[in-house]
Amino acid sequence: MPWDWSLSSGYLYPPAFAVILIPLTWISNDLAVRIWLFLIQAAVLASLLIIYRVIGRPSRAELLALVAVLTTFFPLANTVLAGTMNSLLLLLLTGAWACWHRRRDVAGGVLVGAAAVFKLFPAALLPYLAWRRHWKLLAAAAVTGLAGVGLGLAVTSLDHNIYYFREMLPHLAAGTGYRENQSLAGVAARICDPDTTNAGGSAGWCGRLIDWPAVLVLLTIVWRLTSRASRSGLEFALAVTALPLISSVTWSFPLVILILPIALLVRQAMSGRMPRGQIRALMGAWVCFSAAPAVHYLLIVYPLPHWTGVLDLMPQGMTRLVGEAYFIGTLVVFGGICLALRTERRSESAVTPPALAA
Repeated sequence: MPWDWSLSSGYLYPPAFAVILIPLTWISNDLAVRIWLFLIQAAVLASLLIIYRVIGRPSRAELLALVAVLTTFFPLANTVLAGTMNSLLLLLLTGAWACWHRRRDVAGGVLVGAAAVFKLFPAALLPYLAWRRHWKLLAAAAVTGLAGVGLGLAVTSLDHNIYYFREMLPHLAAGTGYRENQSLAGVAARICDPDTTNAGGSAGWCGRLIDWPAVLVLLTIVWRLTSRASRSGLEFALAVTALPLISSVTWSFPLVILILPIALLVRQAMSGRMPRGQIRALMGAWVCFSAAPAVHYLLIVYPLPHWTGVLDLMPQGMTRLVGEAYFIGTLVVFGGICLALRTERRSESAVTPPALAA
């Protein structure tokens, strides 16, 4: 697509990820596809097992609620349909979350480093970890990252690495306003230049003037809710939720990593630790990730008719609203984790003084 280079069919992942796919080239294509589809779905199940190993077994009602969410979760369906590797990112980040929660920093750092090697945007966790002064974890992530880059150089050759880092990465970092990009950069580009929704391309400095301050606000929220005195699973999940928003290019596929914070929010709701208003907001996020994308794709094929005068704003507004459903849902999940974390902090501060007095 000459109008937006980042929408071309070039290899979008860092070269190191190609290394783990090499064994699939040793077998027939049909069998390789079946094995890969099995692996990406098994990664989701393994992630859920890790989550409930840490937070405890779910009740029957909670399990039914989570199954209802996941079976209608469009990003997961798209991931399976397209055969993308983002469920592997979910598994790596969920493993890192569990290791961090249990203070196994070296193992957590290896998993974060591996996730950043396979797809670059998880590297945005490193400033958060540095702010918390997890030096051992950061060192393990850095060593893993260097090893991954070295492995990519050794196996995929220097030319492929130069191609990715010099040709592909700058275009991906610039972002695109194409309708599938649900990051802050994508939304900012569409606000500045609505034509990028269909034609692609970034919105230049106008987009950056919206995107960069929004990213700073997001990072400030994460830092304000960060506590170096304790390790809350909600806090790490908050940092994970911020990743697809901070990334310059986020299709529906990377939103699979939201399964981690969504599972934690479902536990909060089913255990009675979430007010009704937040539960309603969480159900709204469910709509954003289930029914709304279907309506969005339907309106692309069968657009609403144009009305005269001011009334034309209604069909246009509805089309734009469902077009931003993934982005809105991600913001709702981010806000839900923020509120749940603040409630947890207040509960801890209310319990701490009597404990000290005793």
